[in-house]
Amino acid sequence: MIMSEKRSTWLIGRGHWFLLSGFALFWLASWFEGLGLVTGVAAVCLGSCCGCFQKWRTDPGLWLLSGFFLVMLGPLCLLLFLMRIRDFVRQVPELSPLNALEFSLASSLFWVTANVLVRVTIVNWRVEARRSSG
Repeated sequence: MIMSEKRSTWLIGRGHWFLLSGFALFWLASWFEGLGLVTGVAAVCLGSCCGCFQKWRTDPGLWLLSGFFLVMLGPLCLLLFLMRIRDFVRQVPELSPLNALEFSLASSLFWVTANVLVRVTIVNWRVEARRSSG
C-alpha cells in the first residue's frame, strides 16, 4: 500500500531529523561494534530523499529524480536483505536479538523511503503532465 499524500508531506517536512539521527547512529555504531550502522544508513537515506523533495508538489521534473532514487534503492535493499537472510540461514554466531531488531528497523525505514519515493514520483509526474497539457 502506498503512503498517503498527507503522511508523505509530514515525513518530507521532517527529513532533517532522520538525517541527524542517522549520523548519530553512525557514531554510536563505532562504539557498539557496528550495531546500528545499517539502520543509520537507512535513516540517512530517508533523510536525504526527504531533503531533495521539499517542493515535490510544485517543481516539475522531480519525478525523474525520485524514480532514479527508487531504482537505485531497490537493488541496494535487496542485496542487504539477501545478505542478512544468508547470515540467519547459516546461523552466524554473532547474530543476536539486537541484530534482528536492527535489521527490522532498517527494513522499516527502507520501506518508508520507498513509499515516499513512489508517492513523490506519482504526484510530481501528474504535476508535470498538467503543466505540459495546459
